Amino acid sequence: MEAAVIDACFLINWASFSEVALLKNLFSRLFMPEVVFAEIKSAKARALSAEWLSGRYLVLTPVTRLDENEVLEIMSLMAQYPSIPTLDPPELYAFVLAKRLNIPLLTDNKAPKRLVEVVERYKGVRVYDSLDVLVLATPKDRLKDVIEKFINETSFRFSRKRLEELGL
Repeated sequence: MEAAVIDACFLINWASFSEVALLKNLFSRLFMPEVVFAEIKSAKARALSAEWLSGRYLVLTPVTRLDENEVLEIMSLMAQYPSIPTLDPPELYAFVLAKRLNIPLLTDNKAPKRLVEVVERYKGVRVYDSLDVLVLATPKDRLKDVIEKFINETSFRFSRKRLEELGL
């Protein structure tokens, strides 16, 4: 089992999901930049964070000068090339941390996946959204039911195309 970096949107969605324990089946530890944690206002997500922090499953990480420099580089690329999607600074810090630690980024924002597709130097960064994690964590015979439960409990929607690609 490996660790992962978690973004705010992913945490907020999973805090509403009754099968949140699936994450612990896949990831030994979660890292989150402090700047990402600061943007979480959801009471459920804050409560889940507190539980995970006290159990040392979630680790908050400071922003380093190296992180700041790389975030500025990516922002510069976003300004120069319209094909690069816009990411907010907290998301960028999570992305950069995942790259630096060579572990997956968990996010339900589409922009980091697009950044990995478009910018050659980031192609090695693994970005998983909730659907990716559900597929990895759920036995095939339960997948459809678990995805439906996730959608019902979180109100998060997956694209029809991606669901069709999974045969759902």
